[in-house]
Order: sequence, then structure tokens, then C-alpha cells
Amino acid sequence: MKAILLNDWKNLLRNKQLLVAIALFFAVGLYAIYYGNAEVQKQEKTITSVIEKEQKDIKTAIEKFKEPNFDVSWSIRRTIANYPNKLVALSLGQKDVFPYTKTVRAYGFYGSVFGSEIANPYKLLTGNFDLAFVFIFLMPLLLIALSYNLLSAEKENGTLSLILVNYISLKKLIFTKILFRFLLVLGFVILLFLIGLIAINAPMNSSTFSWFWAVTFYTVFWCCLIFYWVSWQQNSAFNALVLLGNWLFFVVLIPTFLNLYLQSTKPISSGANLQRELREITEKGWGVPKKENLVKFFAEKGEIDTTKINADMVNEIGFIYYMDKTAKPHFDEYKTQLVSQINASNTWSWLSPAMQTQTTLHQIAESDTDNYLRFLENTEKYYYQIRDFCDTQKLANKKFEKNDFEKIPKAEISSNKVFTDVMGYVKIIAFGLVFLLLGLVKINKK
Repeated sequence: MKAILLNDWKNLLRNKQLLVAIALFFAVGLYAIYYGNAEVQKQEKTITSVIEKEQKDIKTAIEKFKEPNFDVSWSIRRTIANYPNKLVALSLGQKDVFPYTKTVRAYGFYGSVFGSEIANPYKLLTGNFDLAFVFIFLMPLLLIALSYNLLSAEKENGTLSLILVNYISLKKLIFTKILFRFLLVLGFVILLFLIGLIAINAPMNSSTFSWFWAVTFYTVFWCCLIFYWVSWQQNSAFNALVLLGNWLFFVVLIPTFLNLYLQSTKPISSGANLQRELREITEKGWGVPKKENLVKFFAEKGEIDTTKINADMVNEIGFIYYMDKTAKPHFDEYKTQLVSQINASNTWSWLSPAMQTQTTLHQIAESDTDNYLRFLENTEKYYYQIRDFCDTQKLANKKFEKNDFEKIPKAEISSNKVFTDVMGYVKIIAFGLVFLLLGLVKINKK
């Protein structure tokens, strides 16, 4: 076994094409780390600048505040941000597709929440050029380049029979050669991963280990797949063609067709369409008679002593209250569509280990669609906190005073979600074990 590993190492050093391929893979990995880190820094810089501007505007508003009034609440605006996880730099996911900051006004949340919604269909399909992309799309190609002729080359050079004569089985020979290539590629994966962690200043915690294990299992899957096709003992051209076909099938075709299937069977309303629908609801709402608005408002809130409160102000609060109630089902429907597509994607992702690995990496880095959904829910929750704060003051006939600026609810930064979907690992490794068993059966029949 030691002699085989040493011989493969010497052959690798003599093969300039493979050395160039390895160097190119490593260089591309370094650029992916740089690109992902630059994207995250840009997001963090944007969030910081938005928050700083908001703080400056609040300070200016306090300085210019003259006397208690009811009008300040209409101009209250606060920003809620979806801060990127450290690992986002390695697995950007949907972080640059969905908005990561939203401005929450005291009144009228649903009509503006989708104002900055932008979806890039290409990135939704292929993802970003990050380290996850390099490992999922390019690492299998490197393995194929190193392994497609690991047995056929020995046969074509007339050395296979000599090796087998030295009391080593064909099964052990293939296992040893694949183990060499697995360790070689995994070594470069580990090196790039460590460089990435250092570059983004990420801590060594359960999330980083989970991310690494997902990539490791994905590498094992490809080694098992290569073992299966090598066990057929065909020529190098056959192996290269069929392995590239497998790469195209698992990495490109299945994710593409699954994406098309989800878009047709689990469609998601675009932000622009929802914004238009909510705008129409708002326009119709202003046409509702004040008396009708007040009747609905009192039926929901109970009787209010309007002798001490301006009737128009109560009507405005009631209008916003019922406009939110009318618009909320559309927002909930959008969230339901997101959840439905997420669940459907998770259900069928086992068909492609590449897609399953990508999903798992995005989940660990909190750069998946589910993370954006939680951000939307936090934004909605924060809106109601601000709206209820202002409504409570107005219904108590209490004017907004200077010290009330400090009482405005502050947005809570949601804590990181701990990755617990171990089934993602099971799906990746199970697919590989199937090919491993099939390969063993094939060898035994020879």
C-alpha cells in the first residue's frame, strides 16, 4: 500500500497538467475567499452607514424639537438590519439577493416592505462565486481529473498485472489509489478552509466544524461515485466521459430542473406585485367613510372616550389598524409561499448531493431563504411594537414629548440559529454509500 501511494505521488509530480489544475483550483479558491469577504464587508459597511445616518437624524430631530405634539409619530423611522454571519463570506447564499436592511415607519408597514425587493434569477439558481461554489462545482472536476484513469492507465501501460501479482487485490488497489486522491484533495480543501476562516476572522465553533463536515462528506460522495465507475474497468476515455456526465447530471441538470419545477409548482409572488396589490388596498382604504372605519375600530378595540381625542386622529389610527389587518393576509401568503418552496426544496434535495450540500452550507452560514424569512418576521414584529407605542400615546391623548424619543422601542438583533439539520449529512453520505456498495458488487463479479 505504501509503495502504491508513493508511486502515485511521484506520478502526480511528473504530470504538469495536473499540477496546473491543482494550482488553478487553489488560486480560484483564494479569489473566492476574497470575493466573499469583500461582499460581506460591503454589507457590514452599508448597515453601519445606514445606522449612523439614522442616529444622526434622530439627534437632529431631538435638537429641533420645540413643543409636545401628536405629529412626530408619523415621521418616526427606524432601521432593522439582518447582520451577516461570519461564515456568510464562505457561503453567500441569498444574502446579496434579498435586502438586508429595512426601514420601519410608525405607520404603514406592508405597503413599503417590498419596495427594495430585488431577485436575480441567475444567482437564485447558481449561487455566488464563493468558497462554497468552488467546493461544490469545481472540486468534483479536480477529483475527476485526478481519478478518471487511476486504474485504466495501469492497464493501458501494461503494469496492472504486475501490481496484482504482488499479492494485492484489485479492490485494495482501487481503494488505495482513491484514498490517495481523497486525502490530496481534502488537504487542499482544509487549507483553503483554514485560510478562509483566518481571512474572515471566524471563530472555531460548532458552526465552522459543521460547515467543514458538510464539504468533507460531499468529497466522500464523489470518491464513492468514482470508485463505482472505476470498478467497471473500462478505458480512460469511457471513465472521463461518464464521470463528466455524472458531474453535469448531479451538479447542473438536477438543480436546474428542480428549480424550474419549484418555480412552476410552488411559485412565489414577486415583491413588486405584492407592493402594487398593497398600494391598491391602501388607495381603496382612503375611500372608506370615516364613520365605517370608527365603527370597525371600536368593535375591535372597545369603546374609547372620543370627547378628549380628536376624531380625525382616531379615524387615522383606525384606518391604519384596518389597513394593516387587510394587507397582512397578503404578507402572510408571501411567507407561506416561501416556506412551501423551502420545504419542497428540502424534500427533493436528496436527488442531488451537490444541491443538498449547497443547502446545508447555506443553512449553517444563515445565508439561506429561511434566514430572510426570519428577518421579515422580525421586521413585522418590530413594526407592531413601534405602531402600538405611538397608538397607545395618542389614544391616551398624550402628546409626544422630547424624552419620548428614548422610549421608542429598539429593534432586537435576532440571535444566530444553531444548525441542527443532521439529515443533510445523512442524505449526502447515503448517496455515496450506495455507489460504494454497487462498486463492490461490480468488482466481485469480475
